[in-house]
Amino acid sequence: MVNESSIEYATALFEVALESKNVHNYFHQIIMVNELLEQEEDYLRLLEHPKIEKAKKTEMIGNVFKEAIQKEILHFLYILVDHNRIRNLNEIVIELTKLVNDYHKVLDVDAYTTVELDKKQRQTLTSKLEQKYKRKIMIENHIDSSIIGGMRLVIGEQIIDNSLRTHFAKLRSVLK
Repeated sequence: MVNESSIEYATALFEVALESKNVHNYFHQIIMVNELLEQEEDYLRLLEHPKIEKAKKTEMIGNVFKEAIQKEILHFLYILVDHNRIRNLNEIVIELTKLVNDYHKVLDVDAYTTVELDKKQRQTLTSKLEQKYKRKIMIENHIDSSIIGGMRLVIGEQIIDNSLRTHFAKLRSVLK
């Protein structure tokens, strides 16, 4: 379950990005920061450590990111540190991604198949989903041999399961 404060922080950052007409840059910069912090677990632990003063943590962030990101993103990180929320950055990025995708009318789709979709299959699926949802579709193809055949799509909270595994399970329950 998503922490409610992560949604609030993501919304606040998104609103600042909209006001400054800088959604694309802010979004990519916060993703970069998040990826770096995920890779540097020890650094993240230092930023969370209760015995290190917040001023020192702010200084640490400034030393690492000051030249690499815009000042608004830097100040956002300072706020996260000040409110002991730096550990929530990944959740915030997930929520921010939803807001940015909605803003750009992009819909992320996870397609689970037994083999990688080829270019034509991907284009056909994308086209059909774009017609249905009236949004730009971004497909992430995941290989899952447990579905036996067919496809399972996860679109937000919606699951469209047209896998052989599900068909066999339904058939099994009917035959019982």
